[in-house]
Amino acid sequence: MQRIAVLGVGIMGGGIARNLVAAGHEVTVWNRSREKADAIEGARVAETPREAAEGAELVLSCVSEDEASRTVWLGDEGALTGASRGSIVVETGTLSPGWTREWASNARDLGLRPLEAPISGSKNQVAAREITFFVGGDEADLEAARSMLSATSKGQYHCGPIGSAAMVKLINNLVGSVQTAALAEGLVLAERCGLDMAKVTHVLSNGS
Repeated sequence: MQRIAVLGVGIMGGGIARNLVAAGHEVTVWNRSREKADAIEGARVAETPREAAEGAELVLSCVSEDEASRTVWLGDEGALTGASRGSIVVETGTLSPGWTREWASNARDLGLRPLEAPISGSKNQVAAREITFFVGGDEADLEAARSMLSATSKGQYHCGPIGSAAMVKLINNLVGSVQTAALAEGLVLAERCGLDMAKVTHVLSNGS
């Protein structure tokens, strides 16, 4: 059993926290809206990110954008201030590579071990522990964190140094967006041609 802090327990962070509790870890959670943190059964609720991070072996943040991440990690009540030297800090948000590198530099200056780990997957995948993490940072730090990350994911793929995983995630999102746009255009064309849409969607769903 390890002591883990999860900061930001919305849909994805909440699912991660529940999986870690179910795996037997001692989990502390924090969220900007207290009711979401209170809903994580079996976890202790902290008043600030700093309090959540105190004494944790791994501190994991799951927020939506750069400014939210800054708020969670930096400042007098930020998690970097509370984390113990030598502990692993993980940022799982889909953030800019520039901020990710700045965050990691701040963490290293405090004697922490940063990993970026943006998530591939959504609500259903996190509930089933089938998300994957694209990981940037030191491979040794990933190996030290792997057992904890494995409790809530099916894979952790090392992409290179800090910043590389953020780029891989953005490229992954780009490819998915292009495919979605192409599908939409194809369905509009099928409709305009007067095709049977039920048959078209069945073929597209089951074809190569």
